[in-house]
Parts: sequence; C-alpha cells; structure tokens
Amino acid sequence: MSHHYDVLVVPKENSTDALEVSYTAKPLHRNRTDTSGGYIFRRSHVGRSIESVVMQYHKLNDIEHTFGTLKTDLKVRPIVYQKDHGIKAPIFIIVLAYYGVHMIRRKLKTRGIDDSWRTIQRELNKWQRGDVVLEKTNYAYTR
Repeated sequence: MSHHYDVLVVPKENSTDALEVSYTAKPLHRNRTDTSGGYIFRRSHVGRSIESVVMQYHKLNDIEHTFGTLKTDLKVRPIVYQKDHGIKAPIFIIVLAYYGVHMIRRKLKTRGIDDSWRTIQRELNKWQRGDVVLEKTNYAYTR
C-alpha cells in the first residue's frame, strides 16, 4: 500500500505507540482501477521490516493452505478426541505428509518452480501411467 499512500505516524512521547496516524493518497492511487486490491499489515514488533512481515505472512498462508489441501486429500476429518493418544496419529500423518510436500516443493524451487501444492497436484494429475503386458508366444517373426 505504500506506493498508493503517504503515511505519517506521530509517536507518543517516550513510547513506541502511535499518538496519531494520517495518510494522503498519492496520484497513483487516484489512477488505479476499481478491481485492484491490497493488504494492510499492522505490526507490533518494531525490530522487523515490513518486507519480512509480509514474507512471513505469505509463508504462513501457504502452509495453512497446504495443510488444508492435505487434510482434504487424506480425508482427515476435524479432530475431536478427548484424550491425547487419540489425536497423535492423525497429527503425525498430516505432519509427515506435509514434510513430503515440503521436500518436493523445495526441490522444485531449486529449479525455478515456485507453484502452490494445489497447482503441482493439478500438473501431476495430467500424467498417467499404463502397464502393457505382452504374453510370450511360440511364433517366430519372419519377413
């Protein structure tokens, strides 16, 4: 959003909290289309750059999306167990599956492929394997 607005934050005296926040729209903002969108991030940790916060947000979003996809694919229903031992197996299966996905995506990333797990699945579903069994006969091939 920083390329659309000039933001001025006035801090409280002897504090990291804001006393006042004001913003003005840049000319670029006035020229944008109605269909464009954006995110507004609020952070309490002042030691991190906004870029690292946004990158962390995208990583978290990607992990949550991948876990959701895996839970659907593995048909793992919501976990509502009363005792700890009943919850360990489904969580272990999901984490193990995520580790496999992570290793696949990491290997693909070294080759410049940074797609989501759902996109990778769609591409892999296009591949098909077939087995052909030829029975042995006693007939000789002649020309």
